[in-house]
Amino acid sequence: FFGAMRLAAGHLFLQEIVLARERGEQVLLVEDGGYLAPLLNRLCLENRTVGDVFGHFHIEAPSGEDRLPFKTWLENIFLGGIEHTKNGYDYNADVMREFGKLHFPVASIAVSEIKRGPEARECAISILNAVENILHRLGMLFSRRKILILGSRGAIGGFLKEELRFRIRNGRLFGVDIAAGPGKTERDAVSEAPTIDDLGSDVLLDIDMVIGVIGRSIFLDRHMEAILLRGHQKTLLFVSGSTKTVEFTDLENYLQSLRDQENPKIGESPVRVSITSFRDLQTGVLQGYQASVDFPDDPSKNKILCLLG
Repeated sequence: FFGAMRLAAGHLFLQEIVLARERGEQVLLVEDGGYLAPLLNRLCLENRTVGDVFGHFHIEAPSGEDRLPFKTWLENIFLGGIEHTKNGYDYNADVMREFGKLHFPVASIAVSEIKRGPEARECAISILNAVENILHRLGMLFSRRKILILGSRGAIGGFLKEELRFRIRNGRLFGVDIAAGPGKTERDAVSEAPTIDDLGSDVLLDIDMVIGVIGRSIFLDRHMEAILLRGHQKTLLFVSGSTKTVEFTDLENYLQSLRDQENPKIGESPVRVSITSFRDLQTGVLQGYQASVDFPDDPSKNKILCLLG
């Protein structure tokens, strides 16, 4: 999703810049997710040419301008960006750390009080409401789940903890966040650790829902393999708190790699992987995908992974 959105946005952005240059206008970029500003700054700081950048976004460069430095071509036309999300804020910060500066300015409301307070609470409630609707479609309840929140000390993650404490029993809610730090394992009846590995295998093998609101993929192949080979739950649900589903990029790539192999194995065990979509029974709206991982030599290990949209 992120790559496709970045490609489409860049294609449209360059067309707008061409028009603005012809009309003597200026362009301000307002975005919600760090799609373009970090990349545009990187391309300028890497001294790419107009031809390089237009080629990257699959659009024909203006005649006679393909050898111009891209940053020179944008001067006096592109004013900079406004970013709304913490993910986008972090992407811009990554570029600034790498190069020591940004070529074009980026303002952000991502760490403002209203974003980290009222809006984060409403996002958390919306996520849980959407998940609960899908759970009912699958004949499941929140109260029976053992849940792991990735990013449990963040703005949205904190409100997810607060809401979930009233929906599930003590001992069924876990969190991973770098801010948890060593020794900070208990807070508000939630067991937390700085990494998934620090939670311990007993927790990892017992959870049946993972909610990602961390903005990056930390649920790795080895975690998935452990769950598939030794996990106690037959059905597992993975919920991304963002439209980009970046929290589960490694999981998606892992499942796809198994599907692509002629004779896939997990460890030494042969497996079969099939993926189907599931939809709301009344509206037909796509609610996610279901991946069945079957072990022909030991069906007791079979797992169903629900990737909730």
